[in-house]
Amino acid sequence: MGKLIDLTGQRFGRWTVLKRVEDYVGPSGGHKAQWLCKCSCGNTKVVSGECLRNGRSKSCGCWLKEFAASLNYKHGYTSGEKPERLFQVWCGMKQRCYDPNHEFYHRYGALGITVCDEWLTDYPTFRKWAYEHGYDENAKLNQCTIDRIDSSKGYSPDNCRWVNQKVQSNGLCTNRMLTYYGQTHTMSQWADILKMDYAILHSRIEKGWDTKRAFEQPVRRSCNHEPYTPAYTQFLQSIGLNPENN
Repeated sequence: MGKLIDLTGQRFGRWTVLKRVEDYVGPSGGHKAQWLCKCSCGNTKVVSGECLRNGRSKSCGCWLKEFAASLNYKHGYTSGEKPERLFQVWCGMKQRCYDPNHEFYHRYGALGITVCDEWLTDYPTFRKWAYEHGYDENAKLNQCTIDRIDSSKGYSPDNCRWVNQKVQSNGLCTNRMLTYYGQTHTMSQWADILKMDYAILHSRIEKGWDTKRAFEQPVRRSCNHEPYTPAYTQFLQSIGLNPENN
């Protein structure tokens, strides 16, 4: 058994560790350290050290209640009959982190990405920060998105900024890097280089196409098409290759 690390006084989410209590002994005889913790709301509970360290337990359950209540939050900011666009950004941010049924939960909540307490249930505070740090309500779609500067950390004022979708996509830790003729870029960057629709390139790669086929096979928009797009020809020439011989 490794040396026990004293967690007394440390904070894990909303828990503050008060003291160690009697260990839990499993059916196989293994011991698990148990700690008496106090939640920021005042409740106390015994929590295993493992659950504290891996983030499975962040509070006594109060934040779940607050999150559920926040989904019905009456923010007071509407445009006609619809909530303002920023409110949808706020809701989407929380759903990615806390809703296991969300399509991108595996990239956020499942990896321990959370929303800071300051923003979790307080839309006006989030809204104030957004407008003071570059949010543009008139920006075109995907031109003003919330981005985490350090993708290993959660959503908080000191780790977020407003960028376009391209910058955000290139910074994703889950982004796939593709190498072609000795050059390595993200899919988004390759789509720009080849002047190819990103959705088409992404679909080809997700279907299992190898890089050469995904890049070189023309997009058949009609029966009359060139074997290569001008951008693809230009790329080959830039690295010293003749498209006619490729």
